[in-house]
Amino acid sequence: MTTHEMALSFNQMTLSSRSLVKDQPFRIVLLPGELLSIPRKHRSIRVLAGSAWVSNNGCDHALYSGDVLPLRRAKHEALVSAEGESLFLEIA
Repeated sequence: MTTHEMALSFNQMTLSSRSLVKDQPFRIVLLPGELLSIPRKHRSIRVLAGSAWVSNNGCDHALYSGDVLPLRRAKHEALVSAEGESLFLEIA
C-alpha cells in the first residue's frame, strides 16, 4: 500500500455557489495526510470535529474539536493538517 500526501491551496479550488456570501465562514474537510494552505485574508479557524496541527506566523498550534484559533497577519499563509482522523473546519 502506498501513502500519498496531498496539499491543497485555495488557488487550486473553486468555490462556486450562488448562496456564497463574501466574507461568510465556510466549511471544509481534510483527510489524514492532507495539508491546506489558508490565504492571509482569513481571520480564524474553528475545529468542528477532529484534531488539527496549525502553523501560523512562526508558531505551531494543536487544535481539537471546539477550539478556535484567531489567525495573525503574517508574511506567509497559515498551514493546517489533519491529525490522525478526518478534520472538519470552519474558516472565516
